[in-house]
Amino acid sequence: MNHWHVTRHIALFVCVFLLLAKGSNSHAAEGVVWEDLETRIHVVQDESLGKVPARFGQGYKLEGQQGHLQLKPGVGIRGDFTIECWIRPSRRTPRATLFSSTAWAKFQLTLREGREIKFQLRGEKASARMETTYDFAPNRWYHVAVSYEQARDARMYVNGALVAVASPEGGLPEPQADLSVLGAWSRDGKSSYKQYFEGVIDRPRYVDQAIDHAAVQASYREGLDTLPIVPAPKQVLKLDTDGFALDRHITIELDPALLSADDPAVQAVIDRIRLQFNNNVEIGHHNAVQSEGARLVVVHARQQKHVDGADQLLDEQPGPEGYQLLVQPDTISVVAETGRGAAYGLRTLAQLVNSHGNVDAMRVWDYPTYAFRGALFVDDTQPPIVFADHLRLMIDRMAELKQNYLMIRSHDWLMLDDPQVVSALREIQAYAGERHVAIIPYLQSYSHAKGYLWRDLRTGQTVTVVKEPVILSGTEAVPLSVANVIITERTPVIVESEQGRRYEEGRDFTVVPGDITTDWRGHWAYPTLRNDNAPFKIQRKTKSRIADGETVLVTYDHASGQETTSVFSPYMWEMMEQQLRLTVELFEPEWVQLGMDEIWVINNAKGRMGRTDMGNEEIVAYAFTKAYEIAKQIDPELKVMLWSDMFDDLQTPDWYHPLDEHTIETLFDEGQVARGIHMMPWYYGRNPALMDGSFGYFLGHGFPVVPASGHDPLNNYEWLHVILDHEAEEASSPGLLYTVWSTNDRSKRLDGLRAHALTTWSADQISMPTLLELERVLLRLGIDVEVDDPSNARSVVGDAGLAQKLEALWHASNAELRQVDRESLSQTSEPGLRRLMATHEWVSRLIEN
Repeated sequence: MNHWHVTRHIALFVCVFLLLAKGSNSHAAEGVVWEDLETRIHVVQDESLGKVPARFGQGYKLEGQQGHLQLKPGVGIRGDFTIECWIRPSRRTPRATLFSSTAWAKFQLTLREGREIKFQLRGEKASARMETTYDFAPNRWYHVAVSYEQARDARMYVNGALVAVASPEGGLPEPQADLSVLGAWSRDGKSSYKQYFEGVIDRPRYVDQAIDHAAVQASYREGLDTLPIVPAPKQVLKLDTDGFALDRHITIELDPALLSADDPAVQAVIDRIRLQFNNNVEIGHHNAVQSEGARLVVVHARQQKHVDGADQLLDEQPGPEGYQLLVQPDTISVVAETGRGAAYGLRTLAQLVNSHGNVDAMRVWDYPTYAFRGALFVDDTQPPIVFADHLRLMIDRMAELKQNYLMIRSHDWLMLDDPQVVSALREIQAYAGERHVAIIPYLQSYSHAKGYLWRDLRTGQTVTVVKEPVILSGTEAVPLSVANVIITERTPVIVESEQGRRYEEGRDFTVVPGDITTDWRGHWAYPTLRNDNAPFKIQRKTKSRIADGETVLVTYDHASGQETTSVFSPYMWEMMEQQLRLTVELFEPEWVQLGMDEIWVINNAKGRMGRTDMGNEEIVAYAFTKAYEIAKQIDPELKVMLWSDMFDDLQTPDWYHPLDEHTIETLFDEGQVARGIHMMPWYYGRNPALMDGSFGYFLGHGFPVVPASGHDPLNNYEWLHVILDHEAEEASSPGLLYTVWSTNDRSKRLDGLRAHALTTWSADQISMPTLLELERVLLRLGIDVEVDDPSNARSVVGDAGLAQKLEALWHASNAELRQVDRESLSQTSEPGLRRLMATHEWVSRLIEN
């Protein structure tokens, strides 16, 4: 089993759910009685502080200086104790206190810059101090716990993992060290509050004993309890009542303002029910009069008052793409503001329908983390595009996974004056639209521009033939030696005498046009210049100043054969404007992608189509800005995407002849690159430093950024980590694009789409450092991991050979840990020790299962 290969397609989130959450509803430990500190909250400094959906019901949303949570007296730190809470920071702040006490801050648990966590207990009789680095990215959930055992040690945990250990000094804590404040710090617990936490605090709890690691893990797993579906919903509350039985006649009542009966999401639910139970499902329109029997009701948010139990739904609306799902014994309700949100609610319900006979009673409150959840489809065949089965499958999978944008890279967008091409694209758009997936046109306009060049070679780069000798006799037309001559205002045909006299076209000579057509066959990016194209010819006029039989020198340009257009060709911009205008008129897109990546030939010095007075950086900046301005003139609301690599020193390979970074900085500072462009850095490996550098570079220069991931699931999670790390900055990312460049195997192109759905919809459900550590542990065992399918997750831990290797690794890591004393354990910033602890943690959990 040296190269035992896990079946690709295992959703990492579900893998974690199966491998780690051993009894996700289990309680902390037998005999442990937690006190819910929320029952002791009696003062909210600002009454406007609200409660929002959290890990357990609703948590408190704290907005900095607007408020904190004050506790009633009596939560006494008298001896051993444990505290815990779930937090979701909204941004990084210099100091953010989670727990603090009275009497000159004898007790405090604080985050610093969102990158460190510190615990301290100070006093005459007892003291303890722990601090460690930990990355608390904004808008993600974290479980934090501190266990204090006076006779042994103090331990700090984040997301169930031990991150710091300290040895207490002295005896018991002082009586004044009672817990007093949540979400802020005060010297006396009564006034002068500061160090406010900004974000959500949920289920703060206290127990008067030091619980062990297993009990902390069990408590953490409770907060991970969600539905075993992809993407995972934001919040699931199980109800203490019977579920909805499926083996009976069911009436589906639809609000026609949201969904029609033939919506694929409606059909998905019906198909799942009929497949399992073969029972009768009837569809009708919803109205205020409730029908009898089992009902599935889909209504607009403004009509939820007509739904039994809707008053139990959360007050806060989940937004245009969100939904609320309420499952009761006789009624399932889907409440949404839009048809797309309603469809997403039904997609969740369809995954919950199984052979067990019912859907558990629950309330689900759900919405996407990111508004942009896109995937790329590439078709470089000759137009019109063929609506093939693999494209239908991709759209269907995107709909199931709540992805909302499909970017189609096709040269069809340049051929919209052809009715067949328009018809083919409309068919795809209609199919996607029925599944609530919007199409993004991708017009490759500068590099990889085969479509432009196939239509008109005058849009491309040229090579100049200088002073080719041609003998003109009589009025015979003499062919030039190179075909595919490009004649524009910048590249006229020049005829001169050997003495340097310039002759005039129309008076002295005529250019007899040849062919400048190309074949589609050949390389996917390059035009195939035809060898049999009729040549261009020079013909002497009867009353010419050119002597009969004179040798003249002809200067002309011909097509370079490169895949790059020329941004100094008027034909290139005319074609872009024409096709963009048609694209907007016919398809009304919200976004458009114009390419401009991998520009291998920026300014061909051999051709007069170029500009010698501009550097490469200036030319690329000119191209980006002009393309953006053309698009915005056509539709001011249109969002424009361009690949970023030509401005990115971290991303552009050396063989590209990368542009000068200092010149680019100047162009950015001078505003020569339009700030409204959505830059798209792309990287398909696992190099967080490179990814963060590229993302932060463009974000720091004021550009909105939409990164592009590859088909590898863990690459998606790496990008998520980068996005979240920058989320508190002013300009951030609307989401992530899933691409297929990183594999040529069509069967693998959807491998990471499930992971991408988790990344873009369920970002706060993913413990990304833990997931990456899982991969590293398995790779140490010789297991190649690209896990993204729950159906095979159990086979990972069920393999006998794997179990033996895990056990051996566990014993090895356990032996290493025993050699580390407590003093070393407290120095958790040391990377090797942290990795060792994490490895031991993972292997222990894997063996348990």
